[in-house]
Amino acid sequence: MRAPALILLALLAMPAAAAAAPPPEAIEEALPSPEAVERGAIAMERMMDALLGLRIGPLAQAIDPGDPDVRRGDTLRDMLRRDDPHFEERAHQSLDAVAEGMSVMIAQMARLAPVLRDRLEDLERRMDGAMGESLDPDAH
Repeated sequence: MRAPALILLALLAMPAAAAAAPPPEAIEEALPSPEAVERGAIAMERMMDALLGLRIGPLAQAIDPGDPDVRRGDTLRDMLRRDDPHFEERAHQSLDAVAEGMSVMIAQMARLAPVLRDRLEDLERRMDGAMGESLDPDAH
């Protein structure tokens, strides 16, 4: 008995859900430009560099006063380089890979958007037709 009631509720909610959905062209408009992705990547690089320049020696000394590897003027970069001399190069490469992946994903979404818009418009027409038929007492 619960399943038919849930199905009925879902069917009744469909027009409201469709009405609340943003217009299909909003998909294309929401995609950032390649320039925006590049600016974002540059900003991430700068933020990482700022974080790596943070002097954390005093904090590390307060946490572990006896650690011989910590110097008072150490930055996060200094401490990480001691463990891995190439960490910064790899971190920058990783950020570059993320930016490239985002560019590829955005290009794919841009190609998909017209097809998705078409399918959503088709669904809207079908739902409107189905609702019109179900509400028309002369349809059956």
